[in-house]
Amino acid sequence: MKKALLAVLTIFTLACHAQDQPIASYFQTLCNHYMQQYPNKTGAALYADFCIQYNLDGKDSTNIRNFFTIQIMHKLFTVNMCKDGSRGDILNMPYFWHYCTPNPRDAILVDGKKNIGYTRIERKPYHFLKDMVAPANRFTYPGLEPFCSFGWCSEREMAFACLLSLMGYKTHVISPYNHAYTEVQVSFLTNRGEKRVLLVNVDNTFNNLTHSDGSGEPYDNIYDKKAFNPAEVARVKGINVSKAAMGRIEKAMQDYIKYYN
Repeated sequence: MKKALLAVLTIFTLACHAQDQPIASYFQTLCNHYMQQYPNKTGAALYADFCIQYNLDGKDSTNIRNFFTIQIMHKLFTVNMCKDGSRGDILNMPYFWHYCTPNPRDAILVDGKKNIGYTRIERKPYHFLKDMVAPANRFTYPGLEPFCSFGWCSEREMAFACLLSLMGYKTHVISPYNHAYTEVQVSFLTNRGEKRVLLVNVDNTFNNLTHSDGSGEPYDNIYDKKAFNPAEVARVKGINVSKAAMGRIEKAMQDYIKYYN
C-alpha cells in the first residue's frame, strides 16, 4: 500500500513539475490530488459528520472537493497560537508579532542577512504568497528551522482569503476585537439535490475551522480592502510556482500525509 501511494505521489510530482504554474491553479491541483490521501482516519470521519449534520450528499464530487480544498489550504496556512515562532504542521510559516518594541521580526534573516526593511513591512498578499512559493526557504530565526514565509493574523488571513478567491471561492477577511480570520461562503449539494450555502470560518492563527448557517459577520474593514485591492490581486494572480517550489511544497505535504496516515 505504501509503495503504491509513493508511486502515485511520484507520478503527480513529475506531472506538476513539467512546467511552472500560476499560483491559484497550482494549489487547486495540489488539493485535488491530496484530498484522496488527506489523513484517512480524521478526514473521512470529519467529512461524514459534516454531511450528516447539514444533510449533504456525501458522494457528490463538488462537495468533496470544496470540503477538502478548504481543509487542506487551512492546514497549509495555519499555526496554533499568537506566539512568536508558533508553527503549523506542513509549511512551517511561523507567527510573529509586529509593531511592538522590541520587534521580533528584526531578528529574522532574509537569505542569510538582516534586512529590517523587508521583515518590517506589512506583509500583504503578494509578499506573503511570493515568499511562500519561493524555490527555497528564504528566512531563518534563532531556534527555528528555516521557513518560507511568516506573518501575524491579519497578514496570514489576507493572503489566505486572496488566494482562495483566485481559486474560485467567495471569501472575506473578518476583523473583530483586534483579531482577524477568514469567512468563506461555500455552496454544497443536499441529499435532495438542492443548493445549500454554508459559512466556513477559518482562523489560521488558532488552527480553528468551523461550519455554520447564517449571514456572516460585517467585513467592511481595512484588511478586507487590502486583501482584495485590485492592484494587489493582479500581482498575486501573476505569481508562478516554479518546479523547485513545487518539489519543496509537495515534500512537506507528503511528510504530513505519511505522518498522519
